[in-house]
Amino acid sequence: MFNDQRSGIRPMVTIEKSFDTIPSIKIVFLTCFVLNLLAISQISQASALSCDDDNAAPIGTLFEDMDGFFVGSNGCAYDPSLFKAENITAVEPTNGSTLENTTPIFVVNGGFATLDELINRLQATADAKQRPVIGIYNAYLDLLGEFLKLFDLINPSAATFRDEAFEQINDGHRVTLHGISQAGFIISRSLIQLKFIIWLYNPFSESRRNELIGLVDVEVVGGLGVYFPDGPRYVHYVNERDWLPYLSGIMIPNAHPGEGAVIATFNYQNEDCSDDPGSLLWEDYPGSNGSFETGNHKFGLNVHSLCAYSVTGYPYDALRDFAPEVGYATVPLELGFQIE
Repeated sequence: MFNDQRSGIRPMVTIEKSFDTIPSIKIVFLTCFVLNLLAISQISQASALSCDDDNAAPIGTLFEDMDGFFVGSNGCAYDPSLFKAENITAVEPTNGSTLENTTPIFVVNGGFATLDELINRLQATADAKQRPVIGIYNAYLDLLGEFLKLFDLINPSAATFRDEAFEQINDGHRVTLHGISQAGFIISRSLIQLKFIIWLYNPFSESRRNELIGLVDVEVVGGLGVYFPDGPRYVHYVNERDWLPYLSGIMIPNAHPGEGAVIATFNYQNEDCSDDPGSLLWEDYPGSNGSFETGNHKFGLNVHSLCAYSVTGYPYDALRDFAPEVGYATVPLELGFQIE
């Protein structure tokens, strides 16, 4: 689990009210350009070699053909039109301890990510959160394809979570969604669509609609996207050294992080993250070259990567304790602990 002596949350909470806005076309183009610069792998034809399930997508399936697929243990990818999450073996924490919460977290990866990179993220998330994890693959496309995701109203990854979440919350189950970087756009789109479907099925009962959407827990990590619909319970992580949330994310003036959202802020950079952006796990945080110094915003994997955002190992419920009833709360995280 988590060692509270190694991490702390300063109770310096800023409550603010936000208003909706739409990013300019310049910001969208700049964001796409930066994401392309941050790409760390080339497009290839590969599924997980470790998968031994004949029902999964065959090894060699194109990434683009697995867009929106579930990803479970051993890197097996499953078509959501054929399989429900309950039929998929989730990625489990590696320490083998008895889990207090056995409900899987759904994880959507950021842009330009290979399936192997998502698999690494799933294991890191399972270990940090001590919960099972199922991926939703935001497929690696070419530059144009990645750019069009910013406008795609029928994004496959958004649709996968929308449909799975609608079924689960109607059965009274709480669902948790976690996404990094470009996944913020996808999460926003998915939740907007989910709220609309809930309204279609419950047009005359506002209390029922609020009850259902309130069963959705969301963590957005260095996410893009400026509008997140009210209802779900949000935690947004923002590295204040990272430019992207300030250019096309919730740190844009008048962005809407969702009513009652918690924005967890911190300062962190680590040049080691540029060399291996997915290697640093929560138990190794902050890393031998990690720095908590404040400074100017930057572009790069040293401030915007799975490695730089390993702080998402913080317990979700501990941060949600700061959630206000109106507006949103900004919670500075205190990360200056020493490596033992």
